[in-house]
Parts: sequence; structure tokens; C-alpha cells
Amino acid sequence: MTEVIPRFGEDSLALIFQGQNVNNPQMGKLLDKFVAAKKVYDLATEILDFDVRRVCFGNLTHLQEDPEYVQPAIVTTELAEYRAWQDFTDGAKTDLITGLSLGMYTALAAAGSAEDATVIDISSKRARLVARNAKRRPGGMLSIKGIPHQEELDDLIKKTKTAVAIWWGGHGLVTLSGTRQRISEAYGIASGLEGVTAEISKVKEAAHNRIQERIQKPLTEVLEKAGLLPPEVALLSNDPRKNETAFLESVEELIRHYSDQMVEPVDMNEVNEEIALSGIARVLEIGPDRSFGLTSQLVRKCREEKISEMREQMGRGAIKRVKFDFDSLSA
Repeated sequence: MTEVIPRFGEDSLALIFQGQNVNNPQMGKLLDKFVAAKKVYDLATEILDFDVRRVCFGNLTHLQEDPEYVQPAIVTTELAEYRAWQDFTDGAKTDLITGLSLGMYTALAAAGSAEDATVIDISSKRARLVARNAKRRPGGMLSIKGIPHQEELDDLIKKTKTAVAIWWGGHGLVTLSGTRQRISEAYGIASGLEGVTAEISKVKEAAHNRIQERIQKPLTEVLEKAGLLPPEVALLSNDPRKNETAFLESVEELIRHYSDQMVEPVDMNEVNEEIALSGIARVLEIGPDRSFGLTSQLVRKCREEKISEMREQMGRGAIKRVKFDFDSLSA
């Protein structure tokens, strides 16, 4: 059996920035009293063409359903929380950084690849592209928990021609993406399965879906002009399944990954395994709702219960990788 050598030591720490759907009314309101966080909101106010504090701190749920406003608002709140955490810990050392979908933009700042101002700016430009595309091809996302068998999930995807957007492996969590009509159909089927809970995202967007192909080129141009730098900290792709290397190391890799993730799924099962096998001892989630992804709990479970089994399977080259038809399109 090939030995798996952990990349990080016993005191190592990973940060995971959350993605869309972690937003909630008044998110970040309590942060604004901390100097480090307040600076981030002040910066965002200068950059964005809307009142970010009003969107974040108020009860404007209609704006929190519009990707043009909610996406940069989430990124700003995550940056504020991260800078406040840094201030509280006197700049605690981070060994690995990754993000769940939109959280990869906050990760750019935490990894030293971009200034906070740049991250806010490019997340806003990305959001405008997404919002514009959503008017042309309205889409949506559906979160499902507790689907009992792989066959039922495969059947659901086949019947509704939706695509897997975010996959949580054997933890019974999956997010589907597609046109609004097909997401509605998938919701109806999933809700009828015993023991299954399903929830349609309020944000009017179909992330990680071929619907977003139209914005890949302009987004790439935005990223190319942003002056990104190679990460100073290990930056883990949120789709390690696809990459030759799980860690993004060059500017070229960053641009390709951030463009591709508009149409490619997020494979959190692979992310959790990569974190566990890398030897990370602690995981801190940052975002408006840190209970949303359950990432810390899942990674800890991987480390405590699965790491020996994964190492053994890895040595035999037999780690099971769940494969879906990620290119399933929404007409």
C-alpha cells in the first residue's frame, strides 16, 4: 500500500468560505462595530454602486434574492468577518484556504492573490453578468437532504434534466441546478420521496450549470484585468475531481478555475477528502451562516472515521469517485 503523507501538521488550520444561500436579513450587522470589519464595509461602499450596508443589515429580502446585489454583499460580509477574525487572533496562521462556490472569491483575498478592493470589484462584475444572464435564461437551484438511494437521485436528474451543482458525497446532501421550470419539477419529485427534505434557493440563479456558458468569456476578461497574484497560502480547488492538481498555484490556474466553475459542479466530497488526507487538524468556516454547509463536522468525521480507510483505498487506487452527468443541460 502506498503511504499517504499528510501535507500539514497537527496544529494546521483550514479556512472554508461559504457560498450563496448563506445570506440572511441583517447579516453582518453586528460585525460593523468592529474596526477591522467596518473598514471592509466602508471600502465596499466606495466600490459598489449600491448601499451594501442597507442590503446586508436591513430586511430587504427582495434584494437578497437578486444575484446582482446579494453576491457582492455576501463576499463583503465574509471579508468583514475574516478581517475581524484576523484582528481578534493577531493574524493567526492559516495553512489551507478554500471556498464553497462564491466563497472562492473571498478566498482570493485570504490567500493573498488579490486585495479586498479587487475581490469586491470582481465579485460585483461577476454578479452583474449573472444577473443579466438570469433575465435571458431564468434559473434556480434546489437543495436536497436525505435522498435515500443513488438510483433515486439519478432518476430525478434524468427526469428533470437538471445538473448536479454541489455534491456532498455520502452525506445525503446535494444541490441541483437548472432552469426555473425544471427546478420546480425536481422539487415536486424530491418532496414526494419519504424522508427527503427539499428547498428551492430564493436567489434567482442557476450556478454551476451550462446555462452560464454565455458569461464565461466576459468573466475571464474581468479576471485577466484584475491583476491577480499566485496564492501565498495553499488554495484548494472546490472541484478537485477535475484538476490535475487539487491546489491552484498559478494565476493561469486561478483564471481557468474561476471561469470553469460557472458551469462545472462543486464537489465538496472531494474537498473534504482532500482536506482530511492533507492532515489538516482544524477547519474554520467563515460566512453569514456557518451552520449551512456542515463542512467542519464532515471534515472532522472524515478524519476520525474515514482517513485510514481512504489511505488504504488510495494506495490501491480504488477510492470511489461518484460520477454524474455533469454536462446535463437545461433546455
